[in-house]
Amino acid sequence: MRITVGVSHAVLGLCLAVSVAIAGSHVPEISPVRTLGLDEELLYLNRPIDVSWAPDGRAFILNGGDNTVAVMSDDWSYLKAFAGKGEAPGELSMPAMLHVTHDQVWVKVPRGVETYDLEGRYEGLNRLPYEISSVFPQDGELICTSSLSGGIGVRVDAKGEILGFFGPPPPSLKDTRDFARSLSWLWLPGDPNSCTLLDLFDGEARVVRDLKGEGQLIDLDLGRGKFFSDFQYKAVISDACLDPEGGFFVIHYPEAGGPGYLFHFDQTWKQDGRWAFADSMRPGIIRVSPQGEICLIEEKGSIIHLCARPR
Repeated sequence: MRITVGVSHAVLGLCLAVSVAIAGSHVPEISPVRTLGLDEELLYLNRPIDVSWAPDGRAFILNGGDNTVAVMSDDWSYLKAFAGKGEAPGELSMPAMLHVTHDQVWVKVPRGVETYDLEGRYEGLNRLPYEISSVFPQDGELICTSSLSGGIGVRVDAKGEILGFFGPPPPSLKDTRDFARSLSWLWLPGDPNSCTLLDLFDGEARVVRDLKGEGQLIDLDLGRGKFFSDFQYKAVISDACLDPEGGFFVIHYPEAGGPGYLFHFDQTWKQDGRWAFADSMRPGIIRVSPQGEICLIEEKGSIIHLCARPR
C-alpha cells in the first residue's frame, strides 16, 4: 500500500511539473479587432498584396486581383480607388508592391515603377531593368533588390542608371532552391545610411552599412526552408516589416500547412516577442500603420486583419 501511495505521489508530482512547463511555454495569441473586406464592408478588396500610408494617415491598398489602388481614411473608411488593369498610362499590369512617400505613390510593375500623386493622378513610368524586383525611393535615388550580378541590393537613379551595388552576389540559379532564394530578399530601411536584407528562405538577416559591401550576416534562429520538388519550396519567413516603435515584425511558419507565428526582433535582430495567430488567420504579409495597428494580409483571399499591437 505504501508503495502504491508513493508511486501516486510521484506521478502527481510529474504531472504538476509537466503542467507548469506547458504553462510556462504558452504562446500568447494575436487576433483581429477588425477585418477589412468582409461582406458588410463598403470596401471591395481583390487579392490585396500591399498597403502603405501617406503622411496624413490615409492608407493605400494595392489590389493584385484587379490592379487597382484603394484609398482609405485614417479610420479605415473607404474613400476611392484608382488605376486598373491595362498597359496604358494610369493603368497597372502585374503590380508587385506599393510604397507611399510624402507626395507620391510608387507601384512596382515588371517594366519599372509607376508613380501617381496622392490623389491618384498618373505622373509617369520609371523604366528599370527587368531583373529588379522591389523598389524603395530614398533621397532622389531608388534602393532596390535584384538578380543582377553585382549584388542583391542595387542603387539606381530616377532614370534607371545603376549607381552601385551592395549585399551578397545573387545565387547562380543552379537549381530551384537557388531560384527560390533569389526571390526571397527584401529591403527593410533602418536609417538613411544602412539597410537590412532579409533571406526569407534561410531565415537570415544581413545588415549593410552605408549601402556598401556584403554586410553582417545574422542567423535569426528560425530554422531553414524545406525544399520539396521543382519550383515547390517553403519559405521559413513569409514576410517582415519595420516596427515604427523600433525593431522588426516577422511572420514565421515552421511547417508547411502548420500554424504560424508573429515574431518581434529588436534593432539588433535579437528576438524579444512571439505570438500565435488565431485559428481563423493565416496571413502572408504584414505592415504596421502609423497608429501602431498590425495589418495582416491573408495568404489567400481578399481580407486584411487589423490587430492591436501585441504586448
